[in-house]
Amino acid sequence: MTASGAHIEFRGVQKRYGAMTAVEHFDAVIEPGSFVTLLGSSGSGKTTLLNMLAGFIEPTAGDILLDGRSIVSLAPEARNIGMVFQNYSLFPHMSVAQNVAFPLAMRRVPKSESERMVADALAAVQLSALGKRMPRELSGGQQQRVAVARAISFGPRVLLMDEPLGALDLKLREALQFEIKRIQRSTGSTVVYVTHDQSEAMSMSDEIIILRDGKLVQRGSPKDVYDQPANAFVATFVGQSNTAAARRDGKVLSVPDWGLEIASEAGQDGQPCAAVALRPEKIRLATPDQPVAQAEASAAAIIENVQMFGNNLMVHLRLRSGKLLLAQQFRTAASDKDELFVIGAAVHARFHPEDLHLLND
Repeated sequence: MTASGAHIEFRGVQKRYGAMTAVEHFDAVIEPGSFVTLLGSSGSGKTTLLNMLAGFIEPTAGDILLDGRSIVSLAPEARNIGMVFQNYSLFPHMSVAQNVAFPLAMRRVPKSESERMVADALAAVQLSALGKRMPRELSGGQQQRVAVARAISFGPRVLLMDEPLGALDLKLREALQFEIKRIQRSTGSTVVYVTHDQSEAMSMSDEIIILRDGKLVQRGSPKDVYDQPANAFVATFVGQSNTAAARRDGKVLSVPDWGLEIASEAGQDGQPCAAVALRPEKIRLATPDQPVAQAEASAAAIIENVQMFGNNLMVHLRLRSGKLLLAQQFRTAASDKDELFVIGAAVHARFHPEDLHLLND
């Protein structure tokens, strides 16, 4: 089951179905042994890209290279790529061990070697004791682990995963996220992972490629795409963010919906600015009588709703303009009694101007 990740390159890849374009001129290099997630909403082109890499779909134009060699003319079974699907796709009439051994049998691996490779794969997913069970005797999480074991049994250098955790409950998804990362590190395979769940992408990926309408809109580490969104779509799709139209006049930044004119050094003077984004955790709530620090911007608001998420509170604020602003506050023993978090309370939402992201679209 030993593997070392392959180098993947997409060169001007396109996929059209008649007049509809599913993927438009996609260029990307994926480094060996990295965990890269294709993130986007339904119809963004992420599964189409994965299926072109797997060989299930042929590109309309462009090329896909594995370690510098074009693979677009190769059949799926000749690409030596492992695949894990959302619906597991286990054979119901085969035992766990037989399911894991299936790709080895297709490759005519000798029985003695196949048994060892199956044992290694089941050990990797911590299911060594369940080899004789049938899929119907397993939980959803165990079935998904069998699917992973089958995909890695023959030592693929590339492992593709298409929404593999989408059918599982939250706690099981979180547990299997850790397992998949552990397996990927142990095998060294290059993983290309597809999801529409941004929190899943943020927790698992070395790099995230964000797609919209078949086009790449931003690529970077989870920290990069969260802290430096390329546009308003990324700012709102990855995590939560407050966005508003804005304009610059010299060093004054106007945000009419928030009732603010800010003396801002953010960005370069004259930099185009059509909108701003502000993460909820960057906002501090204060009572109206608390003095405003010289470096802070402040907007008056009324608390409209408060949601609790464990140790965090998501506070919905109604500004004087009628627009909503989200503020994430850390919950403490004091905050449970604090008048700042009472629905209907008048507060000021305060933040540092340098925490604003200037967007040009």
